[in-house]
Amino acid sequence: MGLCPRENALAKSLPVVISFLASLLGLDGIAGKIQAIFQKLRKPMEKAVDWVIDKGAKAFNKVGNKVKNSKLGKKAGKLKDSAKEKYKAGKQWVEDKKEAAHNWVDGKKKSVKDKFDKFGNKVKDKFGFAKDKDSKEKQGKDHKTDERTMEQKKADVHKAVVDAEKIMEQKGATPDSIKAKLPAIQSQYKLTAINLVKEKSNKYHIEAKINPKENSDSISLGDGERKPATIKKIFFASKENQKQTPEGEAWYGDWLLKKLNSFAPGLDDSKLKTRKNTIRSIRGDDNTWTELQGAIYAPFIEDNRQAIQTLQGEMDDCKYLLSLERGGAFLADQLTKGKNLPSKKIQKRTLSEEEAQALNTKTDAHKVQQQYDLKEGIKQLMSGKENENITIAIAETLVGGGSRDALIKTVKEILESGEYPNLKFKLLLLQQTIHTEDEGQGIVRQGLTKVSGITEANRIQIVTGSTKYILGEDVGYQLAKSGGNSNKPVIVFQGTKETLVAYQITPENNTTARDIITDLNAGAYTGLLPGIL
Repeated sequence: MGLCPRENALAKSLPVVISFLASLLGLDGIAGKIQAIFQKLRKPMEKAVDWVIDKGAKAFNKVGNKVKNSKLGKKAGKLKDSAKEKYKAGKQWVEDKKEAAHNWVDGKKKSVKDKFDKFGNKVKDKFGFAKDKDSKEKQGKDHKTDERTMEQKKADVHKAVVDAEKIMEQKGATPDSIKAKLPAIQSQYKLTAINLVKEKSNKYHIEAKINPKENSDSISLGDGERKPATIKKIFFASKENQKQTPEGEAWYGDWLLKKLNSFAPGLDDSKLKTRKNTIRSIRGDDNTWTELQGAIYAPFIEDNRQAIQTLQGEMDDCKYLLSLERGGAFLADQLTKGKNLPSKKIQKRTLSEEEAQALNTKTDAHKVQQQYDLKEGIKQLMSGKENENITIAIAETLVGGGSRDALIKTVKEILESGEYPNLKFKLLLLQQTIHTEDEGQGIVRQGLTKVSGITEANRIQIVTGSTKYILGEDVGYQLAKSGGNSNKPVIVFQGTKETLVAYQITPENNTTARDIITDLNAGAYTGLLPGIL
């Protein structure tokens, strides 16, 4: 009977212990805390039970065997054995509850962790963190298995750069076409990265790396970016068969097919007269737009592009770029695309009566007026810089040669005035060879020519980039910057008769035909006109 209070105390303590354990949920190191609590509770309990039993045993030992064998002694022995058994059972019950609580807490921790991981993975997938981690782990793994020596890695990086440069130098290469081929090079040479890096203007270089890194030389490319426009292949058919036009194509009548069929032979004819008549037929009346006006023979596009890139490469030492409207200004726009070079265009305007009298010319004599304004523009640029070393570039188209001769005359007069002792000029001329007077020579592209030393100390340099035909030359709507017919389509064609393929490129939004010509020359349509570019 005397042990009942202890049993009651033990029974009452267990709910308190379990309740206390529950209050600890959510704390770090919960398993350790539970175990420590049970250890603290168990020791005083064991000590108390042992004290009672030991005290009882000592009392009974004094009485001796007589008492031990008496009725009271036997009862005390039974009570001691019963107390030990109940203590043992209580101790086991506590241990079982402890293990159950431990398992319950671990289960809750795992459930919370699984929910958090699931939520975290969604966040990672949403923002790309997991992909980055996987990529880095994969790279790290690949890096560990890379058994190449440093010299072998350097050799592979160099080979990768050489292969990439060959792609950059291919005809019609653009940033997009090059980037599409870089993954194959990266895989072939086991690179960690290979990128096309844009510099100033339209120059790019390749950067390849494993552990060592190597950059290629800078190479000029077309921007690869083009203004908004719709591209449709042209379907030629009579009006009666117009309804048969395939989806996504543009219908044109048989008359246009016949015209385009006659152009290629005429443009490639050895006789100068035939070539001039063909050009006149294509360009038509400058003030009247037709579907035929300004149709572009595809082989001339790459010709123009190479000539313009040649002239661009001659501008690095120039501080200013001047040009004459219309053809020279259009050329200047293409030369300065992507370049941070101050540029000024000399417009066509009507001279005042006083100016015309002073120049001994008519008020609408634009060739005289532009040279006069060019000279005044140069004086303004050089104001306050009279003794500085400056090179001014002047862009102009060259067809008959008259504009070139007028430019040379103007800049010579400025230099011979003696006002600018360190001033130099570089004339950048885009020459159309199809108008060359020698029979049969105009269809052969002459290439780059340089002439210097016209005046003392080589202060005038003439750089000529040659192309058979200048795109947009004397085609009003293709030179217009806005308004009128500036948003009319451009037709690009190649071949004759059954092999003829043509596309209609129509400006969208604020794009103009002028923008389309610029993009064609920059290589931005390469790969977008199957069978042509």
